[in-house]
Amino acid sequence: MRNVRRNMILPLAALVILLLVLSCREPGLQDELDSLAVQASALPTADRGYAECFPAGNLSAEPVRIELALDGESGLWGGSAGVAGGVYRVVTTMETADGETAAYSVDEVSVDGTASLAVELDAGYTVGEETASGGFIFHEQDARSTAMTGWRYLCCAPGDWHESGTDPVCGWSYSGRDTGLTRPVVGAGLVNCTALDTIEEIPASAVGICMDHSCADCTDWFLPSAEELQLLYERIYLDGETDAGFVEDGFYWSSTEADEMKAYCWEFSETGKLIAGPKLLDNVIRVRPVRTL
Repeated sequence: MRNVRRNMILPLAALVILLLVLSCREPGLQDELDSLAVQASALPTADRGYAECFPAGNLSAEPVRIELALDGESGLWGGSAGVAGGVYRVVTTMETADGETAAYSVDEVSVDGTASLAVELDAGYTVGEETASGGFIFHEQDARSTAMTGWRYLCCAPGDWHESGTDPVCGWSYSGRDTGLTRPVVGAGLVNCTALDTIEEIPASAVGICMDHSCADCTDWFLPSAEELQLLYERIYLDGETDAGFVEDGFYWSSTEADEMKAYCWEFSETGKLIAGPKLLDNVIRVRPVRTL
């Protein structure tokens, strides 16, 4: 009798474990799938398109990829795939034959049964290209990073952005205190500036000058982080293909502090490097605002 009970308990335990595993599976991995259709308008410069669907609750999970095809009758790009019910962050990308981004969109959709998403595409850019607001693209994120942050590109202001006609010199400010609020990584620039601005608004500081800038109805400018500034140096200044008006052999502030007395800046020269400059130094180091789009 004991053997019979033991034989019954083991299958039941295995069944319970199986049910628990199935209930914890990520969206897109369940056996019974719902359906998501994505549709985008025709784009003359696009050679192919696809949509990557990231579970909103776990953006690090593997996305469901929907290949888009051009419908000759309607002139629209479209495609569909089976997905588990839930909320998804959908990054749609249209590419040229060379693999460059012709257009893109970031959308969120809730899937319960059959769902459809009509996306409105934003213009795509290549690094070094001038934007509608007059600035220059210096970084493009991948689809996962776009899904996580909501932006695709980093753009710097044009060379004549300031009333002086050149990049102004100023102090970094916030000297004598290590705020502990700034980071060096790509994507941290705006967060750094917002955090510093909440401590104290200093209009004449490197952060204040950039955040107060307005150009072509754009008011979301900020001082780049150390790694964002490095990308700007390497891809715009050092590349030499784009005349963005940077000062030769000039030093430029980042929004990343080094310690209570210094913040990081980058030397814009042929042998440029990252250095820590005194926060109160106000007659040598310059600023160039950037923004996301």
